[in-house]
Amino acid sequence: MQLRDLDALLVSLLSQDHPEIVSAEVINNDHVHSRVRVCFASGAVSSILVRSVEGPKVPAHKGYDIPTEVI
Repeated sequence: MQLRDLDALLVSLLSQDHPEIVSAEVINNDHVHSRVRVCFASGAVSSILVRSVEGPKVPAHKGYDIPTEVI
C-alpha cells in the first residue's frame, strides 16, 4: 500500500461520518496480516489490513512489519 493510498483511505473514512481520529495503532495478532486499528471520537473503529507502506520518508521494512513512523 502506498502511503498516499493509506492517507486517501483515512480521509475517505473521515469524510463519511467520523470527524476526529482519537488513536491509531498497529495490531499484529497472527503475524499473517498487519492490522491498523483507527479509533474515532464518535466511538467508531476501523480496521485496515496493510502489508507494507511506501512513500517519502518511510523507512524500509519487512512485509507486515509497519514502521511506527507512519502511524
